[in-house]
Amino acid sequence: MQSLTSLVVAVLLLAACGTSKPPRAPLTTHGERARQIDAHVVEVGYPKQDSIEQLTKRLIAGLDDERERLYAIHRWTSRYIEYDVESYLAGQLMASHGAVETYQSGKAVCDGYAELVVAMGKVAGLEIRKVTGYAKGLGELLATASPDKENHAWNAVRLDGRWHLLDATWDAGGVDDATRRFVRRPAGPPAYFLAPPTVFITTHFPADRQWQLLAQPVAFSSFLGKVVQRPDLARWGLDISRHADERIIAAAAPYVFDFGSDRRMQAALSRPAGVPDQPWSLQVRTSDGSRLLLAAPEAGEYKVAVYVAENPTDMQLQPALNYQVRFDSSGWYQNGFPQTYGGYYAHKVELVSPLDGRLEAGKPVPFKLRSQGSRQMTLFQGNEIVSELKEQDGYFVGLVALPPGRIDLAAIHEGESDYAGILTYQAVGP
Repeated sequence: MQSLTSLVVAVLLLAACGTSKPPRAPLTTHGERARQIDAHVVEVGYPKQDSIEQLTKRLIAGLDDERERLYAIHRWTSRYIEYDVESYLAGQLMASHGAVETYQSGKAVCDGYAELVVAMGKVAGLEIRKVTGYAKGLGELLATASPDKENHAWNAVRLDGRWHLLDATWDAGGVDDATRRFVRRPAGPPAYFLAPPTVFITTHFPADRQWQLLAQPVAFSSFLGKVVQRPDLARWGLDISRHADERIIAAAAPYVFDFGSDRRMQAALSRPAGVPDQPWSLQVRTSDGSRLLLAAPEAGEYKVAVYVAENPTDMQLQPALNYQVRFDSSGWYQNGFPQTYGGYYAHKVELVSPLDGRLEAGKPVPFKLRSQGSRQMTLFQGNEIVSELKEQDGYFVGLVALPPGRIDLAAIHEGESDYAGILTYQAVGP
């Protein structure tokens, strides 16, 4: 029989196990814990009568994790400190405001943001530094850019034995050069909180190379040539390793973007001379993945903006990447691609042919495509049926002579009775 002492010990151990808190999941900027801290930041507000130390202690109250304390400081700074537009317009991008002046005035350029984050971080017991260097997109022409022209400041912090990067200024917002006003960043998760060093180096070049935090530091010329990445591209699953340079030289259109992602994507062309208003990109799927084709009406230089759907059901696409593409030849598809609709993406259509947006009327055109969950595929002109495609080996196929004009390809999906648009072509007569 157990002794009374051992029974008491066992009961106490069981009670301790029953009342212990489960381990908290690591903080993510899109998680519930981050939203709770965001709410706490708003609750604390901006008590200017407090000192920096008093404010920081209120912010980090109840936050035992270093990452959570840093997150609260980053969110408070980017939410309540306003960018100093006057200094920006005067070219004083590195004007030193200091932590106390920034806190008391509620306004600063990047140096003040970084100094305040350091001051608050030290109160919170964090090992934190201010980093200075050159940042793209701050009114400096790349042709005159130099690593000696420091125009920005951000922070580095040591967590769990490793250094990380963050930029409260860029998460606060930016200056609208048209209105000359500070525009605060829309509500939502921060973009530059502990963003990967491989992303930071596309926009931030530290004067001290160690703060690149890269195993193989890059030269300034390489930095200038890198395409600017949104820090949340990794969350979207985009791999830009095949398209890491901002300038692309394509022998002939189409140029193929392969980002290793099946998210909905589009690209838009622009240039000073203008571009015909029609689709110049087409997302195509095959058995080994999804790619984005880019065409152009003629040879030349184009600005190319790539847009991505943040969520599979989103109809609104988010700007993701910007390139400078030079086509030596217009190549194929100089008339662009067909117009796509939501069903094209929702049902993961694999379009084999035709890919050209303009087709020759009166000439037999081979159609071949596969669509998940579709039981009927029909070509229309207005309300008139042009042809119904037949199912063959898992594809909808047909050899169709088209009348001149707009041709719509629509499908009836499983469980539905009405047609939904998939693609639109233009058939031009001889």
